[in-house]
Amino acid sequence: MRKKGNVYVVHGYRATSDRHWFPWLKKELEQYDMDVIVFDMPNASTPDVQEWDAYLDDNIVPCNEHTILIGHSLGCIALLRYLNRQADPLKIRGIALVSGFSDPLSILPELDLFAKDKIHFDKIIKMAEHRLAFAATNDTIVDCTYTDKLSKQLDAKLILVENGGHFIDEEGCTEFPALLDELSKMI
Repeated sequence: MRKKGNVYVVHGYRATSDRHWFPWLKKELEQYDMDVIVFDMPNASTPDVQEWDAYLDDNIVPCNEHTILIGHSLGCIALLRYLNRQADPLKIRGIALVSGFSDPLSILPELDLFAKDKIHFDKIIKMAEHRLAFAATNDTIVDCTYTDKLSKQLDAKLILVENGGHFIDEEGCTEFPALLDELSKMI
């Protein structure tokens, strides 16, 4: 029997697939009969933009109108770069970006190359039927103003969470019901 769709989750800087809310979300989405892959991005502690680009190009297959892409932090800009490289008229069901950014982060200059290339937001808006952005008012890594700007660039629904931090396990975020609720509307 064919699954309802596929979900790809791309973690951020210094993370792995078994951290934060990723295992919980995978388990929850599988109950919706979705095929869920949470990537372990290469060299997450010293990420290389070309290596991450190549990894996503090789591993997001198939990507189609049944696909949902989820990014956290650095994973957001990595997914935007991926969609930027795809040929028209690719269509996906949706994209959800958590603590996302499209500009260099002053506190993490080692990630500047990820935000160097121009993102064609109009192209991505046409590709993704549903677009979500989550930010927290007390995120000390990716200030919510970055995610707010990104949500405007993508014409995405912005969900602002009080005291969500950077949505990481060190801050107690091992489940993410608000994200699951929004994703369930896409499925």
